[in-house]
Amino acid sequence: MKKIMLLLILTSSFITAQINVDNLLFQGNYTSALTELNNVNPQTFEILNKKGLIYQQIGNYSKAIVNYEMALKQKTTQKIKENLGKCYQRNNNSEKAILLFEEVLKENPNNLLLKYHIAKLYKSKRFFDKAKIAFKDLIYLDDSNPNYYYYLGSTYLILKEKDTAKNYFLDALKKDSIHFKSIYNLVKIYRKKQNKYLKNLPKRYKGKFKKQNDSSYFYLNKGLYHYPKSNALNQLAAKYSFSDKNYQKTIDYLLTFKSLNSESKQTLAICYYYTKDYEKSKDYLYALINNRKATSKTFFYLALVYKDLKDFEKAEMYMQSSIKMEQPQLTEFYFQLGLIHQEYNKLQDAITDFKMALDEDKFNHKAHYQLALTCDSFYKDHTIALKYYESYLKKFHFRDKETSLFVKQRIAELNRMIHK
Repeated sequence: MKKIMLLLILTSSFITAQINVDNLLFQGNYTSALTELNNVNPQTFEILNKKGLIYQQIGNYSKAIVNYEMALKQKTTQKIKENLGKCYQRNNNSEKAILLFEEVLKENPNNLLLKYHIAKLYKSKRFFDKAKIAFKDLIYLDDSNPNYYYYLGSTYLILKEKDTAKNYFLDALKKDSIHFKSIYNLVKIYRKKQNKYLKNLPKRYKGKFKKQNDSSYFYLNKGLYHYPKSNALNQLAAKYSFSDKNYQKTIDYLLTFKSLNSESKQTLAICYYYTKDYEKSKDYLYALINNRKATSKTFFYLALVYKDLKDFEKAEMYMQSSIKMEQPQLTEFYFQLGLIHQEYNKLQDAITDFKMALDEDKFNHKAHYQLALTCDSFYKDHTIALKYYESYLKKFHFRDKETSLFVKQRIAELNRMIHK
């Protein structure tokens, strides 16, 4: 009888505490709720579980773990194991989390939420074989969820199995025709496949291939239609348009952003240069310089702007700055400086620049041709220019028919002048 009375008192005490705690939690006063629970004796399974839940909800995972582990000593439940695993995961102990999740799934293999959770955890911890098995199990149990196909595809993508990944992303779109992440990844996969195809395509066919008609643009346009404000898709659209030399479209995409990073500002400046809006190009380039975000390319394009504006003194100055900043690949910089000196009528300097461009890259046919032209204008000794023209024709006759035709004519003229 005493035991029954004691049990009734304890039960009544717990029910009263539970009501008070629920009221406090409803008010958002979790500190008072925890105080109330700590004052209940003994600390039963229900009390410890309740404290674990509160600590878990407020992000104090260490204390949640302590209370859940004490509760498990009194009674084992799958839900507490699952919550304990989630706390371990949040507390950067994924190994213990995985062990607990696997124990729960042995008891209940149809727990789709937990299976989905552990599958993503496997993927994040690079247990790719386990991740693939888990996502395939999920698809078998529920083939209507596009996320399962997407995550399985993204696992294969990490493993560089792009064709398999692509097929799962396409499967995700069959379940949800506007699944954002699948669309985004398909854009990138098809773009890389197209670039690989173009790389291996004979040069005579490359100009006939219209990039706008490939699958990457199909999915990009589809994504932008449904998610027009997506920064990720607009960023891809700007990147691909720029790569395809569609500079006005690149400008349009970049201007959709509320703010631009320094790389995007530089891209915008380059696009304005190619669309001959020199003032806007200068504005962005100078802004990069003033904010100490300039690269060698910033000075390079600023030099090109001034070259086109016939301000050769500034063009020379900024190209020199560009060269000083650039270390590994200098051939194009020296070549452009040569053109600036050429237009500035500093022909001897131009000759030096073109030679330095060739020192950096002996296959720079443009530098070789301009070197021959400049020597032709500068030296009275025609044999010097003749030597460079003949060398150009020997190495680069296949590059440009019109240029090669001119070089042949000029060689004939110089030979007549030398041997008259």
